[in-house]
Amino acid sequence: MVERVTDTRGIESAPIGRILDEARNKTESRHGELRDFRPFEGLVVAQPFRALAALRFALRNDDVPTGFWEALLSNWPEETPQVALARRPYRLPASKRCFGSDEILCSQMVPKHLILVSTKPGAAHLTEADRPRALAILDKVIAIYVAMPPELTKSGIGHTSVGGVVQDRSEVSINKAINSPIGVLAEVLSRLMPDTATEQGTMPDGLGERFEALFEANGDGGGHAACVVARHFPWIDHCFPEWTHRVLRPMFSIDHPLSEAVWHGFAQSREWPTTKTLKMLCPHLLALLKGEPVWGWINLKSSIWFKRWWFSPDLRRTAAL
Repeated sequence: MVERVTDTRGIESAPIGRILDEARNKTESRHGELRDFRPFEGLVVAQPFRALAALRFALRNDDVPTGFWEALLSNWPEETPQVALARRPYRLPASKRCFGSDEILCSQMVPKHLILVSTKPGAAHLTEADRPRALAILDKVIAIYVAMPPELTKSGIGHTSVGGVVQDRSEVSINKAINSPIGVLAEVLSRLMPDTATEQGTMPDGLGERFEALFEANGDGGGHAACVVARHFPWIDHCFPEWTHRVLRPMFSIDHPLSEAVWHGFAQSREWPTTKTLKMLCPHLLALLKGEPVWGWINLKSSIWFKRWWFSPDLRRTAAL
């Protein structure tokens, strides 16, 4: 077992413009001792804003050390205000947001970064401080990811297998979605929704248009976004029916390109839709359970949601209607 040593080794005492050089010189792997020295990680933990200042200084000189940026995003202390860190992608020049041959690393770094503010407290902290800036940050990041090639929108996890038999063959299941860059973006957007809303309201702050942009992402990305949003479908449908009627409800039709994704997400919802919505879903659900779609092999009937559906007398009567 190799020990990861994060002692700063004195790099915090160097001038801001010299910190990264010192960090490079003192980052080493002593294989004979089974020890890896990573002083910049220690600096992020001990003095996060000094580490950030060093990276900003380097950026002004067109130096973008992806390893140190990843260390910053991965080790940023949870108890430290996250607003300053959250502003970094917004201020990076377009040429620096993706790092040439390191695009794949970029595709992982931004979602890791957004996870810092994707919890309710984190999102609230950022949006209360400067909601327009928070939305501007997301707009910049969304534009990057929607334009990315399909191979960079894939989920970060593979397939689950038992005894060599693949258990989850869908590329847009909820597990795949929440571990993908576009899925993380969709979840962050959902965190910006109000905790309470009046029925028949309108989608706030153009969030609906931002969701729609994610649905257009290349490869599996659009499906990952649709899956995440569909997990919140009952609540969104109750509060913002105009948007769901125009955008989300049509996706439940089995011939829609994102149908598989929304059914996966909806099956994991903890909320219960209205009777009117259930009636709308019934024909599509029956077609799904009959195996009509090409992805009909998905065993959605085993999910808790569908068990509740078929074993509830009231819902069976609704289906009969």
